[in-house]
Amino acid sequence: MIIAMRCDLVAEGLKIPANNNDKFYDAEEVANMEFVSCVNELGEQDDDGAYYAMRTKDGELVHLYSIDLDFIQ
Repeated sequence: MIIAMRCDLVAEGLKIPANNNDKFYDAEEVANMEFVSCVNELGEQDDDGAYYAMRTKDGELVHLYSIDLDFIQ
C-alpha cells in the first residue's frame, strides 16, 4: 500500500505534523515512508484511527494525520 501527501498540500509546499513527535514532514519524506497500521491519538492500533503509523527510511515510527494523506493503489 502506497500513501502520499494530499496533492493540494503538496502544491502549497506545506509540511504536515506528526502526532507523536514535534517534527513536520514534506511530500518527499512521506513518499519514502512505509505504512504500518492505523492508530488512534494514543498510538494504539485502531482500524478506525485518525492517524497512520508510518515508518521512516531511518526506522522511526511516526503517526501522521490520515486527513493529510491519500492512498495510491
